[in-house]
Formats: sequence, structure tokens, C-alpha cells
Amino acid sequence: MPSLPLSAIARLESLPPDKQLAFSALFQGNNFTAAATQAGIGRVTLWRWLKFDPEFAALYEAWKQQLREAAHAGLLKTADAAVAAVNQAVAKGDAKIALALLRELGVLRPTQNAPFPFRCPTLRFLIPTPIPALHKSRPTTPPSPPMKHRETK
Repeated sequence: MPSLPLSAIARLESLPPDKQLAFSALFQGNNFTAAATQAGIGRVTLWRWLKFDPEFAALYEAWKQQLREAAHAGLLKTADAAVAAVNQAVAKGDAKIALALLRELGVLRPTQNAPFPFRCPTLRFLIPTPIPALHKSRPTTPPSPPMKHRETK
């Protein structure tokens, strides 16, 4: 888990002790209920701090943004392995992966010069085509006649 930047640590230290405890519990991976319990406050109080206390909310949002950036950087490290896994799956003949890759790369989109799905007999059977019978409109029933109200005496 990434650590807080020095500016965030200084802001955290300026918070009251109960808010420091709550933030520390959240930082350690606890859910809102557990973090509130550890800080000796109610869950609703923690929610109010996150929604209405600008300093606490800003610190929490800065921490979440740092987590997102760290996760993104970690995933970027695995991109080469992901590409190798896709290449290996396609080499083994995994048609689902191959088709998904072709779709994502835009290879299956028809061009102006050649309507692709109809000119490529090999891939024509891999591309799902709509079944005309399923797309027919249903017959509409005529509206019911209006109900007559009985007059009461």
C-alpha cells in the first residue's frame, strides 16, 4: 500500500485525534464500520466527515487518488505478460480470445470498399448475425374499449 505524501501527513497531524484514528483505520484497509468502531465514533459520524468536513474529505480523496495511481502503475507493469498470455492463447487456437482481439482492434468493422463479414468466408461463421425471425415486430392488439361507470344512487 502506498504511503501518504508528506503534505498529507502534515494535514493528518493537524486533525483532531478521533479523525486521525478514523483515517488511520481506513488507511489500514478497514471498512467504514470497522474504522468508526476503532476511532470510537459512529458510522454516521464518519460518513458526515467524509461528506461535509472539507479537510477530512480532501485528505481521504487524495489518499484514494494515490491508491488509484499506484494500482494503475502496477497494472502497467503486467502489460507485457498480458500481451504474451493473449498471444499464447491465440497460438493455441482459442477462437474466443482471437475473436475478442480482432473486435477490439477494429479488424472486424467493415470498410467502405469491402463489406468485410460477407467477403471473408473463414470469419463469416464466427461473427454472430441477427436472426431475422427474432427481430420481427410483434402484432399489436387493439386498445380495450373504455369502461363505463355505473352511476350510484
